[in-house]
Amino acid sequence: MSNFNYFVRYNDINVTMSFEKFCKTLTTFYAIFSCVSSVGNTPPQQSIILDVKNQKTLNKKLSQFKWKKRIVLVIYSLDKKYLFEKQKNIFNNDVLKFRERDLVLIGMLKSKSLSVSLIGKDGTIKLKTKNPLSSKELISIIDAMPMRMEEMNYIKKIEE
Repeated sequence: MSNFNYFVRYNDINVTMSFEKFCKTLTTFYAIFSCVSSVGNTPPQQSIILDVKNQKTLNKKLSQFKWKKRIVLVIYSLDKKYLFEKQKNIFNNDVLKFRERDLVLIGMLKSKSLSVSLIGKDGTIKLKTKNPLSSKELISIIDAMPMRMEEMNYIKKIEE
């Protein structure tokens, strides 16, 4: 991508790296920092579940959570609201596991539409389906994401 090298100085350690490595390092650092800085902001027994009313509010929430939270987005029609309720129940049954993974559930009523999407912290859709996602599915997909692996490694190092 780039032939330039970046010179980084941290705690009296000098490191020279490529642009690609520099970008990856910054992204990883930001993901870890946002994970660690969000600890303790909300009581662990409280899940984050939002029901937005329109596309403008949804877009605002999506941009607000980018690089901070992973999102399960449920778009449902009035006759399929029970699917959003089912996803909420799944969420509430495993609140601590989902909070640990920085997961937010957002629902939006839309006419003649149904989808359940898992959106990563980077804002990209990781999975899209027409059925609610089980705790086991969500956890296994999220734990396989590179950013989540970095978070788990960082937390593991802190606990040692």
